[in-house]
Amino acid sequence: MTPTIGRIVHYTFRGEIIPAIITHVWSQVSVNLTVFPDGSLHRAHQPEQHTSVRFGIEEGEWHWPEIVREESTK
Repeated sequence: MTPTIGRIVHYTFRGEIIPAIITHVWSQVSVNLTVFPDGSLHRAHQPEQHTSVRFGIEEGEWHWPEIVREESTK
């Protein structure tokens, strides 16, 4: 997939996956994000800006959300 402004991605922080929105694209593997913590990981409970975030699954990196396919109940 190609990163574009407004796409929702996942950001890894302290071993947790946090939703984020791409706000600027530097390249296929580097973007700026607005990260939306749920409050349990941050005291401020406010969206946070992160710049030049690299693609990956390690701490401080972003990745595409996993596709979850529901099994048929037939």
